[in-house]
Amino acid sequence: MTINTISAFVAAQQAALGFAELPAHAARTFFFTGNILNVTVLPSFMDAGAGKSASAHMMMAAAAAYKDRGFKYAITAVLECVSGGTNSW
Repeated sequence: MTINTISAFVAAQQAALGFAELPAHAARTFFFTGNILNVTVLPSFMDAGAGKSASAHMMMAAAAAYKDRGFKYAITAVLECVSGGTNSW
């Protein structure tokens, strides 16, 4: 949880502080790179899934909280495929 969630929280918090100092025309988007674990249950990855789910929830909360200020918080997913196009998990 420390890496997946607390670190992401601090980074998102610092982004909000930085966004507030940007000129009006500047983009204000924070991207959190996730994976399939916040939308799919893989029991052997329970701890990582809990962290990704918590971080995804936090990004959605930040997006809602800062929408009126023009700050955007987005969750991107990276899916790894092996030879033949099947997923690696």
